[in-house]
Amino acid sequence: MKKSLLLATALVSGLSLVAQNGKQAAPNKLQAHKATGLNAINQPVADQDAYPMGFSPKVSNPAKILTGPPYPYIANTRNIVGTQTSELNTVSYNEDLNAVVIITRFPTAAIWPTTGTFVSGYMVARWTTDNGQTWDSTNFYRNDVFAGRHPQGVISNPAGNSVLANATYIGAGPATDNGSNWTSTWFASTPLNSTLGTNHEQTTNDVQVASNTVVSNLAYNNYFTQTMAENNGTVWTLGFQLTDPVGRTGITGYNIFKGVVGAPGTPVSWTKDANTLNGPSLYNTSAGEADVTGEFVVFGPDKQTGYIVTLAADATPSPTLGFRPMVWKTTDAGQNWSRVNTTFDWQNAMPAAWGNLRTNRMGDAVAPSFFNTYGGDCAVDANGVLHYVTCVNSQYSMDIDSLGYSFTYDFGHTQACDKPWIIDFTTDGNGSWNGTFIDYIHTSKMGQTASDTTTNYNPWTPGTVYAYDSRLQITRSTDGTKIFYSWSDSDTINSSSVPTQFNIEPNIMYQGYDLTSNMYSDTKKIAYANTNTGAWFPCIGDFAINQGGGDWQIPMMYTESVGQTFNNGSPADHYFVDDAVVLSTDLTVAPRSFPVCPLFVGINEVHANIASIENYPNPFSTSTTIKVGLVSADNITVTVFNTVGQTVMTKSVKGVAGDNNIEVNASNLSDGMYYYSVKVGNSVVTKKMVIQK
Repeated sequence: MKKSLLLATALVSGLSLVAQNGKQAAPNKLQAHKATGLNAINQPVADQDAYPMGFSPKVSNPAKILTGPPYPYIANTRNIVGTQTSELNTVSYNEDLNAVVIITRFPTAAIWPTTGTFVSGYMVARWTTDNGQTWDSTNFYRNDVFAGRHPQGVISNPAGNSVLANATYIGAGPATDNGSNWTSTWFASTPLNSTLGTNHEQTTNDVQVASNTVVSNLAYNNYFTQTMAENNGTVWTLGFQLTDPVGRTGITGYNIFKGVVGAPGTPVSWTKDANTLNGPSLYNTSAGEADVTGEFVVFGPDKQTGYIVTLAADATPSPTLGFRPMVWKTTDAGQNWSRVNTTFDWQNAMPAAWGNLRTNRMGDAVAPSFFNTYGGDCAVDANGVLHYVTCVNSQYSMDIDSLGYSFTYDFGHTQACDKPWIIDFTTDGNGSWNGTFIDYIHTSKMGQTASDTTTNYNPWTPGTVYAYDSRLQITRSTDGTKIFYSWSDSDTINSSSVPTQFNIEPNIMYQGYDLTSNMYSDTKKIAYANTNTGAWFPCIGDFAINQGGGDWQIPMMYTESVGQTFNNGSPADHYFVDDAVVLSTDLTVAPRSFPVCPLFVGINEVHANIASIENYPNPFSTSTTIKVGLVSADNITVTVFNTVGQTVMTKSVKGVAGDNNIEVNASNLSDGMYYYSVKVGNSVVTKKMVIQK
């Protein structure tokens, strides 16, 4: 089976990146997959929307939206390349130092250095210890052979140290020959030394780089490093393992790079870890369509528990199940990594989470696919539990040649079941996953190719059309008892002349979660009032700022197009958000249930063998009968689950043509609403039932 889909040849998760000076982003193979013939806007939706189209969550600080730009200025950079990839760690916070460090590419009009062969590839580390009111900085990476791109970094600070000069900032990214070729990966580090006065980059020869290392791509077979974590003096990052490092094709796993931090001012010692994650668990088609995408490495507050997460198609039990989260766990601070949760049934074990998904393009199954299309991020809480926040799309089909495909724009953004759902997927690595509904994405991400109609609503068009995802990100308190979610969304009734369904005037949305009380906050908003602008490309820190009294601040930055040119090759300004606060009094909202949705179908009628489904009585107290009408004999599996997606009962029978009565005994279940899914062949239908005792 072949499909009329645009398949770009990019290998990099989030956004594939071009190395030329113009910094044009190449299409992501996972963004451009829109099923021909399916227009979700015309799909009937019978449910009620929890938020109206013109929703207005609580504004964090209304006074700041009256004048713009409202937030502390950080710096200018020569373009947006370097902050547009939401997986990168561009903001890092350390509690003992009370310091936020942000890494950016070199400014457009820098006083120092005035010249340089690859000045566009230099990196600058900037830090603040007064919540963004003043900034100090130093040239962080400067190399006139290997031009740096797409920086990320983290702070490493000795336990209990509060002196900036004794802390080290470590960064990494891909490097180019300042032309069209990716050549290597750069690593750099510097002490956070503020003794030379304010604004180091204006000092003639202030190069504070302690290590300035370039690792050959050919020697290590790694491509981009797009995740980074610091854990007790060791820094971790991943690089793609390629079958063809010269041609940059055939991703089969990851190289783990480990940097050991020494005394301040001494180079970080980088090695390729022996626990390279490669091999037979990753399924690849001969065409290379199903490789891997999305990568994260995170550690918990105990310094021992950590996870590596990637999205890929698994060769076992069946490669046709498409892209799913693959997880490796360590309990000894990274000395050993073990693959976990390999047998979890994503398709059937959590049906409430897929209530907004259509059946696949061939109309024979509802199956989730994980591509971080709207963004995605990970953190580990105080209990050693992994939190993976993302939105899920429908898998394109169950055929083996469609593993790298999904419905990307299959939401009309009109009602609750017609929008992407933000879900916090959690696991402790013991075989199972749970999911909690966080909120909706109310506006659609924007496209980047001429054939994508959403491109018409993309303001980043004067240069080259530039896609913009919803920047789903996550951070935590240092002790792991608080989790914070952040994403980008536009008010659908915005300041433009016509209401929009597209994210063209993005605000920053955020929400908090208290692990101890199991309570959430309402969604809060950093609003931006300027016409045809917004808080673009927000990036949040790896840790939240403790304000005392149970209040927490999320350190974050956003980018603004200088002169509103919206050209991705033109200068950009960065701003620091100093009031994204979740108060202790905000954390009073109980965990949210998944919305109850009608069955969405694809182009073809999908449940040809299911003539009817009903249960009676409903509501009921002790038992109910699920009546399944089949056209022909087939096996029937009924799964009952609660509002948070946990399975409470499963029953399988050999169905016959005609009516099949399946009794559900609820004597051991408490009052409330439940869902049941009926699976016949590859078809799954989900409905609700209510227990009243």
